[in-house]
Amino acid sequence: MVLPTTTRRILTHPTWTGPRKTPNAPVTSWPRRMTRPLRSLKRHPTRCIPLKRRLRGGYDTRAQLASYVGATMATQYHSHFFTVLIAGKRVRFLRWERASAIVTKSFDLTHEPLLLFEFFKRFRQLTLEQRGSNTHVSPATATEASDARKLLQNMAPELWLGAAGYLFLKTNTIDIRTQPFLKLTFEGRTFIIPAPHCPERGLSPFGRASRGTAAVCVDQDTKKRTVCFLKDGWRDTHRISEPEVYKALAENQIRNIANMACGGDLKASTIGHIYRAEKAWVRRGDVNKVRQLQSCIIVLDVVGRPLVAFRKAHQLVGALADAMEAYSDALKKAGIMHRDISPYNILIVNTNTEQKGILIDWDHAIRINPASTKRCLWRTGTWQFMSIALLKKLEGRTYSAGRP
Repeated sequence: MVLPTTTRRILTHPTWTGPRKTPNAPVTSWPRRMTRPLRSLKRHPTRCIPLKRRLRGGYDTRAQLASYVGATMATQYHSHFFTVLIAGKRVRFLRWERASAIVTKSFDLTHEPLLLFEFFKRFRQLTLEQRGSNTHVSPATATEASDARKLLQNMAPELWLGAAGYLFLKTNTIDIRTQPFLKLTFEGRTFIIPAPHCPERGLSPFGRASRGTAAVCVDQDTKKRTVCFLKDGWRDTHRISEPEVYKALAENQIRNIANMACGGDLKASTIGHIYRAEKAWVRRGDVNKVRQLQSCIIVLDVVGRPLVAFRKAHQLVGALADAMEAYSDALKKAGIMHRDISPYNILIVNTNTEQKGILIDWDHAIRINPASTKRCLWRTGTWQFMSIALLKKLEGRTYSAGRP
């Protein structure tokens, strides 16, 4: 396929782009165009760039497409996403998900124009769930959004801005009055959550895509509203899930951990792993193994501040000691290793009598089984500190971390 250079770009980008013209006007609605496929139309070619794997033009084109999809999926709740790439006379359909992207063979629009028409015709007949929308999420009403603002207005903006907090605080383009809200239902509970924003970096559509935010839980019977912490993402199906970890920690009475209000898997799951290289229509050659990811959610009934926000030295030392107690207890009593200790995974919370530290983010945790010889297909950790030999996946070597 040959891709012409762009001199004019028409992009339908169904994402929230910022506050309205009136700075203080509350935003209570969510864009209704969130279910349309993203279209990037290239026109007026001046030169041709081959869309091949090892050429610079191919890298740039794929990066451009991925950034569009990554930004859309970062600001909305999708299980998958469709795009249409029209490059000159050639057309491709792409289906994106958190584990992979399925790309069709390109076809000539002048010879087979009905294929494009057929795609949009069938897309129009799909349900919202089949199009990729998360059916657990819907726009919050004006009253629900107003009540949530009252409970969250005194909290640090990072708690409801998420990963984009630094960018918006630096530019001063949004505050709690202009923050849109959504409604998420799970296990019979209703949560009013801030609509996610596009982070300054990390627009890849692939990966676990974990995001956490302060949320307002609404009791269906009493209508009582309480603030909690809600995190959603995509977990590796070959590992123990974070809700299962919290249940095991609670059963073993591990100290200094958060209490899980609810959590579990959603319906959405990736499908890229199903299409192996032996399929007749799958391109053969150097095909990377695609893992399966499962959409999941977890709600904690505590909201604290990260360790880096300590105010006095004794708060820092005390929170660190509490977190190490949680780590040690989990390893000795429950046989679970955290594997992701960082300043932002240790929270300082207020109790009735004192402040203490709790250890959170157990989504990288694993069960310690000395008898197991299985090797992990996917490495998790800070790349700068991982062994070069380990990254090269040298065969015949097994590494283990002994229990204390």
